[in-house]
Amino acid sequence: MGATGRHHRHGHQLLLLLHSHGWASIWRTGAVVQAPQVRKYLGVADEEQLLGWLYVGTRCSPGASAERRPLDTTAKITWPDGADG
Repeated sequence: MGATGRHHRHGHQLLLLLHSHGWASIWRTGAVVQAPQVRKYLGVADEEQLLGWLYVGTRCSPGASAERRPLDTTAKITWPDGADG
């Protein structure tokens, strides 16, 4: 297994450990982790990798739910000509 695979496995194990101790967590990644501005701001050297963001917080109370407004997808999504959506 390569270094990146090993790091992702360790990240997943950390998420499971946090969960087992009552914390909520989420792993986020994407193109922004390779953005030169982000790498420079965080001081990530050329030979280093930034794999993603780990957010940790408290869990919601059991039975608690956040009220969300319905999302108007027509205002957010456009379909190519001829696509039904």
